[in-house]
This record gives sequence, structure tokens and C-alpha cells, in this order.
Amino acid sequence: MIKKLSIAVILFCIGALLFFYQESWLIINIPSTQQMKSSIKTSSKKSKNISIYLWQKDKFNQESCEILTTENQAQTIQQIVYHFFTNYEDMINSDKQILVQSVILSPSEKQAFISLNNNPFNTESSTFEKLMLMKSLLKTLHEADLTITHVYLLVQHRPLVDHHLNFEVAWPVANHA
Repeated sequence: MIKKLSIAVILFCIGALLFFYQESWLIINIPSTQQMKSSIKTSSKKSKNISIYLWQKDKFNQESCEILTTENQAQTIQQIVYHFFTNYEDMINSDKQILVQSVILSPSEKQAFISLNNNPFNTESSTFEKLMLMKSLLKTLHEADLTITHVYLLVQHRPLVDHHLNFEVAWPVANHA
């Protein structure tokens, strides 16, 4: 009798767990192998000088900047983009602060999805000004010797909407001389 009762209780608990899981009342999160590998890695930080390129007066102006690089390429990209937009804001004397919300890499780590808090372009900016800002960002990322080949620029984790340039496609990092 006790054996039948204990089996019934065990089956009831298993059924309840499956029901809770199906109704999304119970969430089971099993870490993927990539998450486990990244948590095992020790992130050593190194100081590195990078060049920030900004288009000004019909040429690329180069400014040197020191950042902390890590083995996590997404964090390094976030640092570079942060310093890029800080220098850009100083150059145009903007009150609008552009912050990097997050940088996510594709599984192949060849594409970067960079999400900003604000649209970096002014409404009165010309197509040429917007294009040269993008080329400056891409040239800065290219010169930083990263493994990424393409960049998606997002605002609030959604594709940036612009009437002049298409941000629904990836922008290539290479060849922005």
C-alpha cells in the first residue's frame, strides 16, 4: 500500500512539474556550451591605444585613445564605440548624449549588433554627413584589429530608421579609407 502511494505521489509531482513547465510557470535554463566556455575564461584586461577616426573638414582626423581590452570582443567593441561617440559629441558640440546600450556578437563572432540609446544623426544632417559618420565608425573598428567583418547599428535594440541610409543590412567593416 505504501509503495503504491509513494509511486502515485512521485508520478503526481512529475506531472505537476511537466504541467508547470508547459504553462511557462517553471522555467528551466540549461546553459549552452558557449556560455559555459565564456564563464570559464578568465578575462584579462590590457591597456591598448586605439585610433578614433572622425570626418572633419574633408578628411579623416585621427585621435588617439586608450581603452581596456579584454578577451571578450563585445566588451572591447563597446569601449571603442563609447569613445568614438564621446569624441564625436565633443567635435560637434552636441548636448545629445549617445551611449552604447549593448554589443552582441553573432555566434561566428563576425557580425556585431551595436545598440545605442539615441539616434546618432540629427534630423537636419545630410546624407553625406550621415555616410561619413558611419564610415568613420567603421574605419575606427577596422583599425582596432578586431575579427568582426560586419556591423548592424541599432537604436533601443531595434534597427535604426533613417530616410537616407539603410540600416536593416549589415555594414562591412573593411575598406573605409
